[in-house]
Amino acid sequence: GIATDINAYITTEDLKKYTFVPEGLFTLVLAYVISHTQHSLSQSPRLSRTHALLYMKQVKIDLKLVPSAGGIKIDVNSEHPRAILRQLYSVITNSIKEYFHGLNTHLLVPYTTKHLLFFDKLLEHHKQAEAIWVDEYLLQPADIEIKYGPLLPYLGSRNQYDVFLSYRQSANSGFVFNLHLLLEQHSFVAFLDANNLEIGLDFKLAFMEAIGRSLVACPIVSVGALERMKELSKYDCVDNVLLEWMCMLAVRECACADKQSGNRNKGDLVRLKRIVPLFLGAQWHDDNSMALESGNMTAEESSFEALRNIAETLPDKVSEKTYADLERYFKNVLKLPSPPKKSVRGVVLSLLNNDAVVGFSINHKRKQLESHANEIRRAVNLSKKEKHHGAGDSEQVADGIENEDSDHCRCDCTLL
Repeated sequence: GIATDINAYITTEDLKKYTFVPEGLFTLVLAYVISHTQHSLSQSPRLSRTHALLYMKQVKIDLKLVPSAGGIKIDVNSEHPRAILRQLYSVITNSIKEYFHGLNTHLLVPYTTKHLLFFDKLLEHHKQAEAIWVDEYLLQPADIEIKYGPLLPYLGSRNQYDVFLSYRQSANSGFVFNLHLLLEQHSFVAFLDANNLEIGLDFKLAFMEAIGRSLVACPIVSVGALERMKELSKYDCVDNVLLEWMCMLAVRECACADKQSGNRNKGDLVRLKRIVPLFLGAQWHDDNSMALESGNMTAEESSFEALRNIAETLPDKVSEKTYADLERYFKNVLKLPSPPKKSVRGVVLSLLNNDAVVGFSINHKRKQLESHANEIRRAVNLSKKEKHHGAGDSEQVADGIENEDSDHCRCDCTLL
């Protein structure tokens, strides 16, 4: 019943009139959020029927049911609240869609004690650099930046990323959610589609540019990620995960060729120094349920050898529609000739033959997750050292640098 087509805000008085929280929704939301964050928690969560506190090293998440406002208050205390808030909102809305069909959700941020802004409207006005009328108050673009800066995306593409995370959303979003939090807590700039792809962009070119601008690319390889690629033997279509993997292989080959020839003309467009695949077993498979459970697969079925066997059954032909987008990136962005074509099978086998982090043990998932994050951090730091050394810079980048004293930002939001 909330009208969002014109107004960018809602008053607290109207909030009480038009919103409600169904019985059992808060418990459901907590179950989904905890399933996604349990392996990043630094201590046991504090839970009640209407309140939850989650602690993840330098991050505190406070979820509180507010029946009078018809919503859930989300308080994120973190140096990087935007990434966490956006992923929390994605997890929560997915849980609600699965069990409460037809129930609309909105993310609100406070403006005054009597007014709240719709977050999607705030992002829209920020992107267009437009002022917002909030009742009789006019919120200028500069004021939006000052008041909500930690929650806002960077306008346009970033010039540099430390790491690009490539994954199948329906297969391993839970693992990536936890991994991304660990990387950001250590001040690494990680590209993740849910956080960095903005509405209105040519998203395929955008994520391929991000791959080129990253020091390290991490394809998440699992049974769930590979299964859909089998369908390419029946009919050709653009598989975005395959496109990301094709792109990182082609860009890396391009960077190696430039290094050998001494050509440095591409600058920040081609920064990629390493591809670090992460091979995951069934214990990290979402199974389309947004939960980190092992499903029905045994450890043997989800072994590295099992992944290789699946890769050998993938189509030994080129996905022409997927390649067409890669070719478009090379011609329009990099201004380079078309890269060599690789079959679906060839792309995956190239990753399997690469140095990688392998995590198939069913037990100690939290230790596995931290090990994955540490391997990525080492790869990024080593790439930074090489980059500075190549540029003649004597600055040393310490392996595993942690900044425990970073200032934190507090983010208060309401989910309806």
